[in-house]
Amino acid sequence: MSEIVRAPKHPYPRGLLASTVHGAKRGARLETIPGTPPSLAEKPNACSFAPRCTFAMPVCQERLPAPVELSPGRIVRCVLAQETVPVT
Repeated sequence: MSEIVRAPKHPYPRGLLASTVHGAKRGARLETIPGTPPSLAEKPNACSFAPRCTFAMPVCQERLPAPVELSPGRIVRCVLAQETVPVT
C-alpha cells in the first residue's frame, strides 16, 4: 500500500491522492476526479476509469489493458504503466 501512495502508476490513485488533505496547504482547493463512477452491475470491456481519466487515449476505450506486474505483488492494468506520466 505504501508503494502506491509513494509512486502511483495509474491515474485513478493519483487522482485519489490529489483529492486528500494530506500535504495540502491550508485554504488550497483540493482536486476532484471528474464524472461519475461506472456501474458495478456491468463488467467493462475497456478501462472503467477511461471516461474520467485526464490521460485517456482511444485505446483505453477499446480494450481492457493486460495486467502489468511492476514489482512483486504490485499489478496495474493501464496502458500508461510502462510510460512516465507527469503527476499534475
